[in-house]
This record gives sequence, structure tokens and C-alpha cells, in this order.
Amino acid sequence: SLAAHRFDTGTPRYQKRHSRGGAYTKASRWAKGGGRQSPSPLRRPPRHSLSTHTSFSSAIALRSASAARLPAFFAPRGVAVAGVLRCHHVVDLLARHLIYMQRLGRFGRLLCVGSLGAASAAAVRAAATMAARGVDYEKLGGRGYGSIKSWGREAGQFALRDEVPSTSSDGFEVATVAGGCFWGIELRLQRLDGVVATCVGYTQGRTREPTYDDVCGGGTGHTEAVQLIYDPEVLAYSTICETLLASLDPTAVDRVGNDYGSQYRHGIYYHSDKQRGVAEAAIADAQARAGRRKVVTEVRPATVFWPAEQHHQQYLQRGGRFGSPQSAAKGCSDRVRCYG
Repeated sequence: SLAAHRFDTGTPRYQKRHSRGGAYTKASRWAKGGGRQSPSPLRRPPRHSLSTHTSFSSAIALRSASAARLPAFFAPRGVAVAGVLRCHHVVDLLARHLIYMQRLGRFGRLLCVGSLGAASAAAVRAAATMAARGVDYEKLGGRGYGSIKSWGREAGQFALRDEVPSTSSDGFEVATVAGGCFWGIELRLQRLDGVVATCVGYTQGRTREPTYDDVCGGGTGHTEAVQLIYDPEVLAYSTICETLLASLDPTAVDRVGNDYGSQYRHGIYYHSDKQRGVAEAAIADAQARAGRRKVVTEVRPATVFWPAEQHHQQYLQRGGRFGSPQSAAKGCSDRVRCYG
């Protein structure tokens, strides 16, 4: 059962006074009713506060948090707390949504969801810090010893130093490409023999440490991309370029499949003069096949690559949105279900 408690800025009176056109939600009425009636917003949710209904899509899920022992850390922020949530599967889903929707602090509110148990003030503070900061690059996956090999943590370290590496610390070459939604192209590249590790993220933009929300707005100039390290003795760079171009329509401007916008533009971003020559040759071949239609796939120097949130890394291999993992085995030819 859920018990929703609102403090400070969460009262209907505050919501009505500080929202557009006086619109507010019936969150308090829903809370008093014990959650039996879902909240029904009047016109649109208020801008300066999250309703009980919309808060769940951007919740911080803490299994050990208790509504009865919230630290004073949150007192000035106006906190909405939903307590007594025992279903850990639901909590995990809420945690994924938090990672998916970073920068919760911009709304001036926070929703903590937890199961019964001893509250951990340190865990709550850590989660709040993560939400305010965005992507925690130190906590991204590494190459490890399992089946999932991530370049995320190392890529984040390079990005924080404003470096654009051409090789990894152990001598593998680095490649960066963009092919629309980064989930699908990452899986295609993972399947190439010679690819050591991959990471999805954002590049070719103007701001530091962008988040998914920032990039989706289209104002940062970033495009969704994949950066990988590979063994050049096993895999030719031309194969990486060909795999990218075969997965999209190189003549479509700012579009791959059903995804539209500058953040979905496609490109090959070279890390060396050698890569540049191979990329330009691949584009020339694509132009010859396209005939009169102009190939618009970018060929530009690589810039700082900012890894995306952990939730996006190796997304399809981990199960995607429907919990059905797709094989990243080398040489696998199964159809890629781009959205899970």
C-alpha cells in the first residue's frame, strides 16, 4: 500500500498559486483516499511541483528508505515522499526511470520511494547528489570479466579531462560513430569480432556533462553516439563504417528510422588521419550507391565524448524495455530489435 505525504511546496494552495492558469492536481485528495483513486490533473500538471502521478516517472528508489526518518537535508526543498512500498521489482523499475530522467532537482522537488526498514540518510543524500549532478561517470560499468564489456568508465575519465583519445590505455584503437538511437547501433557493433568494449553517449555538442534530458531537448548540439575500442589486427576500421552505413539511410537528414531531430543525426567521427581517409572512402562508396540523392552522414574530427547514463549502456543486451535480452555474441546475425 502507498501512503503519500506532501510537505512545504506540495500543498494544493501552493500549486494553484504557482502554476500556469491556476491548474493543480488532486494529489492530496488521492493521498487521503489511501491511493484508491488515481490523481486526475486539471488541464496540465503544475510547472513548479511534481504531482503524485508524475513523480513516479522520475523517482529515486531507495529500498532502505523510510518515510518516518527523512533527514533534514531535504527540509528546504519541499519533499514528496511515498513510503511503505514493499514490491522490490517496482522499486527497481522506478530506479531505472530515475537514471532515465536525470536532473530531478530542476523541478525543486524530490520523490523518495522505499520499503520498510532502517532509513539510511547517507544513501538518500547520495541519491540526491546523483540526481543533481547527472551522470556519475565513476560508477559506469567497466570491462570486467563478464559477458558485458563496457568502455563507459574509462570514456568518462577521458571526458572529464577534456581529452579525445585515439587509443585506450592498453593499446586498442578508439572509434566513434553516430547512427540514430544509440541502443541499436551499439548492439550491432558489439557483435563485430574484434570489438573489445562499447559505450553509448553524446558527442559533437557545446556543453559539458550533458544528460539524456539535455540532449533530447536539441539545444546542446550533441548527437547520440557510440564509442568503442577495437583490435585493429582483428577488425578493420572500414568494417565499422560499413556496419554503420548499412544500418541507416545515409541520405536522410537528422533522421534514422522513426527517430527525428538533430540529436539523431548520423556521422563518423575520426580519431586519426588514417581513420579520416577510410571514413571518406566509405562515404564516397555510399554516395555512388545513392545516385542523385546526397549522402548527409557527417565525417568530422572526434570531439569529447560524454558517456550516457548507466541505464542506457548495453541496453539491448541487458534486456531492453521489455526484459528480453538480445545476443551480443560475436558474429550473431539475429535481427536487432532497436527498442527492446
